Amino acid sequence: VKLILTGSVNINVTIIDEENQAQAKLDYITATNPLNTVCIGNGFNDHLMLSHSVLGIGVIQEEGAAVKALMAADIICN
Repeated sequence: VKLILTGSVNINVTIIDEENQAQAKLDYITATNPLNTVCIGNGFNDHLMLSHSVLGIGVIQEEGAAVKALMAADIICN
């Protein structure tokens, strides 16, 4: 994971285990308060967090995007 930050930023990076990622991602944002969470994703394993966060951003990239993720997102971009 590479992060480039400028200025004063308070950020936490958490890497989710590969097993049952959709539920693990939802559990993580639920524990940290989904009303303070913006999520970005394009995979099937992102659909739960996208639908429960205050703002879910679906991303369509070269590899495409899972339909469930796009349907769960509030906005979609490429």
